[in-house]
Amino acid sequence: MDVGFGQVPRVFSLEEGEGIKWRLPALDGQAGSRGLLEFEWCAARAVDPRLKGLADKLVNGEARPVRGILFDKVAGRNWNLGWHQDTKIAVRVAKPEVPGFSAWNVKEGVVHTLPPVEVLESCVALRIHLDPCPADNGPLQCIPGSYRLGLRDYPSEDEIATAVTLTAEVGDLIWMRPLIFHGSPRATRVDHRRVLHIEYSSAVLPGGLEWAWSVV
Repeated sequence: MDVGFGQVPRVFSLEEGEGIKWRLPALDGQAGSRGLLEFEWCAARAVDPRLKGLADKLVNGEARPVRGILFDKVAGRNWNLGWHQDTKIAVRVAKPEVPGFSAWNVKEGVVHTLPPVEVLESCVALRIHLDPCPADNGPLQCIPGSYRLGLRDYPSEDEIATAVTLTAEVGDLIWMRPLIFHGSPRATRVDHRRVLHIEYSSAVLPGGLEWAWSVV
């Protein structure tokens, strides 16, 4: 049964993980960076058959990489992230006249919008761990099956009781659907927790809207 997330061990080797880490952009005190698909190395990694093949299967179609994000929890850039769904997509230009798209805003100079739920259901995120992420390093937590009821403000207490903590080793891949309720606690160890988060979609946006980044 598809619970909305899953884990694949050692998709990348330790050597491949190191190769990614030395290419990562400096965060300059920020917790992450959203424009990684602008880098040729990241765009090439996003269409690696090990990732692209899994994404195609999960969206049941042709999955195109549409956003790449780097997350890093370290001392001074550490946070507790409460239960939420990922509900915004990044587009090139705002078109508020397109029906079904709302809540327009700009993050890091890029336009974001809340699309119809069908667009979100066409998406999946693949998260590649570049550092060990045991239980004390702020691991991802997901609530099984919580994506099935569409857009919601908050999960029920009964759902929260079923939450799963996803620890990971270097090279492990965690995938999740954007409407799955997920979060993560603050890290209690002083160490990196670098995650390369690549989002894929099989949707063609309507009304002249274009994904901010799209790798063919």
